[in-house]
Amino acid sequence: MPLRARRAGFLERLIEKGDDYFNKMWYAEAARVYDIVLEKSEAKHTLELLSKAGDSHYYSGNMEKSYKWYNELYQLYTDEIPEDTFFKYTQTLKGTGKYRRAAAITKILRQKREEPLKE
Repeated sequence: MPLRARRAGFLERLIEKGDDYFNKMWYAEAARVYDIVLEKSEAKHTLELLSKAGDSHYYSGNMEKSYKWYNELYQLYTDEIPEDTFFKYTQTLKGTGKYRRAAAITKILRQKREEPLKE
């Protein structure tokens, strides 16, 4: 079996392991697995993978790492991000001291919802 195929199979199993942890709400374990996949491999940074990595860190209380993955998610998939993920992204911005950016993102979210701005 070629090396590339073995790597792809290994990555697939690693992502499945992360998903298994995530589904069991073992977020710290899932976060470690997703970090390995996203930081140390050539895996495609999909909307689902970045969301789960961000969520895993968010639910584990690691705002810096959560911000890292949500920010990449925002950069790559701005128009596809679900509202709850948008909300968690703004929370990580606040949790990492990026208050102006959080306010700007919140404003964008409210405009998407067509809510009046409360400033």
